[in-house]
Order: sequence, then C-alpha cells, then structure tokens
Amino acid sequence: MKIDMHNALKLAISVPLALLLALSFGWEKPYWAATTVIILSTHESLGHSLKTGRERILGAGIGAILAFILVSLFPQDPLLFVAAFVGIAAILTYLSGCLHHGYLFKMAIIVCTLIAMVGSFDNVTTFNIAITRVQETILGVMVFTFVYTFLWPQKTEDLIFEQFATLVKQYRKIIVDYRFDHKDKVELSNLKADIERTKSLLALPLHGSYDLKSNIDKYRIVLASFIESVDRLEQPELFDLDWHSHRCAELSNTVNKNSIDQLSRDDLHTLLLDSAWDNEALYHATKRSLTLFTNYQQRLVVVAQNVCVIISAFFLWIYLAIPGGTIFPMLACVMANAMTSMPKSYINNVILGFIIFTAVILLQFVLILPSLTEAWQIAIFYFANLIGMSIGCDVFKQPLQKMIGPQMLVVLTNGPLHLTPSFDIQTPLIMVIFVFLSLAIAKFYIDLIHID
Repeated sequence: MKIDMHNALKLAISVPLALLLALSFGWEKPYWAATTVIILSTHESLGHSLKTGRERILGAGIGAILAFILVSLFPQDPLLFVAAFVGIAAILTYLSGCLHHGYLFKMAIIVCTLIAMVGSFDNVTTFNIAITRVQETILGVMVFTFVYTFLWPQKTEDLIFEQFATLVKQYRKIIVDYRFDHKDKVELSNLKADIERTKSLLALPLHGSYDLKSNIDKYRIVLASFIESVDRLEQPELFDLDWHSHRCAELSNTVNKNSIDQLSRDDLHTLLLDSAWDNEALYHATKRSLTLFTNYQQRLVVVAQNVCVIISAFFLWIYLAIPGGTIFPMLACVMANAMTSMPKSYINNVILGFIIFTAVILLQFVLILPSLTEAWQIAIFYFANLIGMSIGCDVFKQPLQKMIGPQMLVVLTNGPLHLTPSFDIQTPLIMVIFVFLSLAIAKFYIDLIHID
C-alpha cells in the first residue's frame, strides 16, 4: 500500500486556492476553476497536465462558440435545437476518440452543453456564462501550473527515460524469444504500442524542463533507433540476431541521462542509426500518427450510445415534465460523455463511488457547512476533505475515484460558494437524483449497444 502524500497535498492546496481566488474576483461559479484543477491533477506529469490545460481552454472556446451558434439559430424552435445539438454531439463524440487530442473535443461537448442549456436560450445570459466558464478554466490552469511547478514537480523527462527503459526491456525479451525460436507477435505489438506512447511523450509541452527542451533531437534519435529495429524485426529477410543483440546493448547503454548529456547529436546518430536520417525524416518518423480513423468501429458505437442517451433524456424531460429546468438533460449529456468513454468493467465501480461520496458529502453539507462563515474555514473544509479522499483512494487502491470524489465534493457543495451563499439541501438532492437517473440511462444503452 503506497500513499501518495505529495500529490494529495498539492491537490488539497490547489483546489481551495482556486476557489478563494475566484471568490475574491467576484466570479459566480468558482467550482468550475476547482474542477479544472482536479482534472489536471490526475495526469502523470506536468507536461501531460499542461497539454490537457491547453486543450481544456481551447475546448472551452470551441464549445462556447458552438453554444452561441445553437442559441442564436434556434432560440424558439426546440425540435431543431435538439436535432442540431445531437448532430454536433455526435461529431464531437467521434472526434473525442482521437488518441492525441481527444480531450479537446470532449471538453467542447461539455462546455457547449453547459452554456447552451444553463443560458436558458437567452443570448445575453449565454454570453455571460461563456465568459465565466473560460475565465474560470484559465484561472484553474494558472493555479494548477503555479502549485504543481513549485511543489514536488513530476518531470516529463523522467517519464521519457522510464519509457526508454521499458522499450529496452521489451526489445531484449523479444530477442531472447527469437533466440529460442519462440516468436511472439503480442510482444512485438506491445513494443510498437510503447513506441507510440513515447512519441506522445515527446510531443508534450516542454515548459519547465530545460534538459528535455535542449536535448529533444537526441531523444528523437534514440526513438528512431527503436523504430528502425522494429522495422527489421518485421522483415524476415533482414533479420539478424547478432545485429539485434548488438543494437539492444547499445540502446541499453545509451538511454540514461548521463549518456545523452555527454554524447553529441552526431555521436548518437552514428552510434544508433544505420540509415541516413535527415532532420525532416527524423521528425516525421518520431511524430505521432494520425488517429482520425483509428478504432473507428468502437468510436461509432460510443457515438450511438451518446446519441441514444441524449435523445432519451430530452424525451423524458419534455414528456414527463421533469422539474429543475434544463438541469436533467444537461447532466445526462455530460454523464453520457463520461460513462461511454470508459471500459465497461469500470462502470459498477464508478456507480459505487458516486453512492459512497454522495452520502459522505451530503452529511457534511447538512452538519458542517452551515457553521462555516469565513473564507478560511471553507478552505480548511475542502483541504481536509481532499486529503482524506486522496489517502482513502490510495488505501483502497481506487485511482479512478480520485477524480470522481473531489469533483462530487465541489459540485454538491457549490451552494455556499455562490456570491450569495445558499445552504438549501434541496438543490444538491435534486442534482443527485438526476445524476443517478442519468447513470441508469447511460448504463442501459452501454449494455444494449456494444461490440465484442
């Protein structure tokens, strides 16, 4: 059992800081900034988080523009509005399946849904909500970057060296299998998949890592050497066991920080590459591949699941007169986007997490929050809860709940965070009912529409 106190403390400091800053600026929905921090905190390095933060801001901008278009074109025609919204959601859901920039489109769906529906189809209200959403997102990214840069930063270059070590280990295992005539296509596929992951690591923002930024060409040469080796493994007429053993030994000696710092780019090129790779060829070989049509069948299934959930939610909202304005269809759209993109085996675990966190948070909402009258008391409340959630998830080995619990905390307790604090339990209770109804609809269509 390993408890990650560093990340627990960083999250517990960042979220209250984002909330307090948003409140001090007089912004209406400070929990949006906190949610941004929570999402960014789930990534394995600062580079990953900066990439996600950038895509979150761009996605918020795209979603806001799409919401403006929908509200402007169909303010008095609900059927056309729903039809256009479903079409946009289907396109963005498919694009959100892209391996490298999928989160940008996922964020665009969420923001478009929130702004178009919370704005009550009024242009001025929609514009104000859009501005609030974008500025809260930017604040969350800035707070996260500040805290996570100075407190126990997780460097992208460390992940790259770990990934290179994994590639060497896999390459060596394949060579041993070949030596004893045990060829395994799965091992080769795993090696190719890890090469793609290394390409993604090299494409991350390089801010805050001078060594990585200055040595990026050297890292590309090392990766090109792995790519060259895999190409030879896939061509039986070029297979030479001694050549691969020699190449693996050279890579094993090279993929550490000291060797890369000491060797020049030309030295690495001569040591590791057989072909004449110019700068352009080296860049294109180590660049991430286009993923627009990758795994398209599963992505189309996810699109079908989302479309069915959205249409069902609007149908129930219209014909059963569900109260709460547009909150129910909005939550159903957001929950469908989240649930359909995760493996089916996670869904029951997610629902259990919602139940546990909801019970604990609502008890605190009734018994503790009304007695907190100062901003610093609110900050301590969130700090203590976030520390407890992080430690509990580590103890019970539930990494997925590290994202669900904190988000439930800031969403269900957002009443006291308004400029005019509200401690009405009715609003979070209605939201909980709508969340579980949305989960039930999403789970029904996930079980109904799937491919083996």
